[in-house]
Formats: sequence, C-alpha cells, structure tokens
Amino acid sequence: MKAYDLSSLDMLIIDDHKFSLSMMREVLRVLRVRNVVVAEDAQSAIKLATSVKPDLIFCDYEMSTMSGPAFMREVRSGRTDWDCRIPIIMLTSYTDNKRVITARDAGASYYLSKPFSVRAVYQRIIQIIERPRVFIKDKNFIGPDRRRRKTDTFTSQDRRRPYDDIAENPNVSLSQDELNALLQEPA
Repeated sequence: MKAYDLSSLDMLIIDDHKFSLSMMREVLRVLRVRNVVVAEDAQSAIKLATSVKPDLIFCDYEMSTMSGPAFMREVRSGRTDWDCRIPIIMLTSYTDNKRVITARDAGASYYLSKPFSVRAVYQRIIQIIERPRVFIKDKNFIGPDRRRRKTDTFTSQDRRRPYDDIAENPNVSLSQDELNALLQEPA
C-alpha cells in the first residue's frame, strides 16, 4: 500500500457520541491529519458549512437530531454550502444489509463499521484518493456511482448467445444464474 501524506487534508467528523468522536479524532491524529473539525450532530455540522470546507467527512449513521443518511441527502442535494460531491464515509456499529443499502442510496462514498482500526480508516481514505468514484446526478439519485462490483457470473460458453439461436427459438429462457446476475443489486 502506497504511503500518503495526509497532513494537508481537512476533515470533518460528525458523531453525537463523545467517545466515538474522540476515537476518530485520535485515529486521524495518528494518520497525521492536522486540521480536524468536529460536530456533535448533523445540524451543527450543516451550520459549519459556510466556514469549514473539509476534503472529507466522516459521519455517524445514528444521531439524535438528524440521521447520517438524512445529513447526506442534504449535502448531496446541494442544500448546503459544501460541494455536493464531497466524499462522505458513513460510520456505524450497525452492519445489517438494510442500513448499508440506506447509506449507499443516501450517497455514502464508503461505509466503515465501528469499532474501526487506524488501518481501516487509512484504507478508506486511500480508496477515495486512488479510486475516486464517478458522481451521478439524476432525478432519483445524487451521489457516488453505486456500481462497484462485477456481477458477470456467466461461464464463457453461456455468456453470450448468438442472436440467431434466440430468433430461431423464442422460448429460450435464462438460467437461474443468469436471472440472479441480472437482478443483483450492487453492494
């Protein structure tokens, strides 16, 4: 893994649990991030938008006044003074599929489960630096491109069927694997 100097990056941490906030601040200190601003809830963070311009936001999922996904929807919609494309890493102790999908659909760049290690935080930051995701903006979604994993599960023999075979036999059906691959949602 390539080493990066993170000292010039500005980061914002939003978490209403003081212990989690202090742990993330300490992790960023260990990674030599010099400028870290903290907010104890999402509404306080939004008020900082006029004066604080972070390169990256770490946001807790479950907060009392406004949830992490609600905060991300505010940022992604352009209703704050931040660039709606700013990378946001969702922090949470909940890793159930429903919450991961909710965070993804709200515009999370990445999802990081608590407790986290210095290495895990560093890896997420490096992913943002080395592999920035295309930003999508349409009527149903605003955020980083959600398509990250390859879903092609076809064997080379079944991957493509010649058009003539389908034209000659309109009753050709897809295998269960082919249907699953088509219906599979990106993680």
